[in-house]
Amino acid sequence: KAKESDDNAASPHEALYFSMNAAGAMRQEQWKLVLERNGPPQLFDLSKDVSEKHDLAPTESERVKKMTQKWQAWHAQMPN
Repeated sequence: KAKESDDNAASPHEALYFSMNAAGAMRQEQWKLVLERNGPPQLFDLSKDVSEKHDLAPTESERVKKMTQKWQAWHAQMPN
């Protein structure tokens, strides 16, 4: 049997972006940013919190800011 390659171990994308009805989300590495229309951003570390129960946005404000800027730049490129 051929040995499996480690080439597929890493994610094939730097980040994944989602948008629906003026809300959105972004996944980068283990982090997931959730942007809701009528609420503050939420941030989850999916490596430790798969159920998304512990919002880390209050303690990770710089990460939230950077990820939000990336999401907004991506969203601005999308057709309306």
